Amino acid sequence: QITIVPEIEMPGHASAAIAAYPQLGTEKQSIKVPTRFGVQYHAYNVADPKVIQFIKDVLDEVCNLFPSETIHIGGDEVKYDQWKKSAQVRNFMKEQNIKTPADLQIWFTNTISHYLENKKKHMMGWNEITGVKIHDYTDFEDAASGASLAEGTIVHFWRGDPSLIKQTVKKGYQVVNSYHEYTYLDYDTAYTSLEKAYHFDPLAGITGKETDLIIGIGAQMWGEWIPTPSDMYRKLYPRIAAFAECGWTSPSNKSWKRFNQAAYKENLRWKQLYQ
Repeated sequence: QITIVPEIEMPGHASAAIAAYPQLGTEKQSIKVPTRFGVQYHAYNVADPKVIQFIKDVLDEVCNLFPSETIHIGGDEVKYDQWKKSAQVRNFMKEQNIKTPADLQIWFTNTISHYLENKKKHMMGWNEITGVKIHDYTDFEDAASGASLAEGTIVHFWRGDPSLIKQTVKKGYQVVNSYHEYTYLDYDTAYTSLEKAYHFDPLAGITGKETDLIIGIGAQMWGEWIPTPSDMYRKLYPRIAAFAECGWTSPSNKSWKRFNQAAYKENLRWKQLYQ
C-alpha cells in the first residue's frame, strides 16, 4: 500500500545534469559536479526549446517507470542570477511578456504541468512554485507579479509563513503540509522534540471545506549531515510515529499522554536500531 512519488528537480538543483550536459545551462559551459552542501547557482535554461524537450524526454521515462499518478518536479531553491544575466532568457521574457524571474518559473512550471496532465499525471512541487518570496537570496522585485499556477497543481509546502498555506488553498490548490519547523527529521531533537513533533497541526488556520484541500503531510529525512544509518534511525524514531498520528488521527482522538506512554514502550525496541 505504498506509492512511490518520484521527484525530478527542475528548474533548479540541476548542477549534476548541467555538468553532464553543459548545453542545458544558460552559460553553456562545463562545470564540476558540486560536492558541498548548499543551494547551488546553476539552473536549466528554460528559454531554450531544446532544454524543454530534454526535460520532457526525462519525464517520459519517469512516467514509464513509476505508476504513481503524481510526479514531483521539485521547483525549490532556484537562484535567478543566471537567468537575469542571460540575454537569451531576458529576450524570451520580453517576447512572452513575462515580468519577473518568478513569473518565468511559473511559466515553466505550468508548461511541465500541462505536459504531465496530457500524460494523465498530476504535477507536484515545493511551494516556491507559487512565486512568493521565501528566501533571503531572492529579491522582492523578482517575486511573481501576477502569474498563476495551472489548475490541478499540488503545492508541497515546506517554508515560509504558514499563512501562505491558507492563501494557497483559498486559490483552490491542494497542499501537502511539510512545514519544516515541525516535520524535518534531519533537524536535531533538541530543536524538534518528540512533543513538538506530536503537536504539529497540518490544518492550523484552515477551516470549512478548505480542509479537504490539505491532502497530507510530509516528514522529510535529508541525508547531507547524516553520516551513518544509526544516526538516521536515532532521528527517525520515535518522531516518525508522532507524525503518523498527525497525519492519520483526528485531533479529537489525539492524546500526548497516551502517545508518550506508547512511544516509550516502542522506543525500547527502536533503540536497538541505533545503539
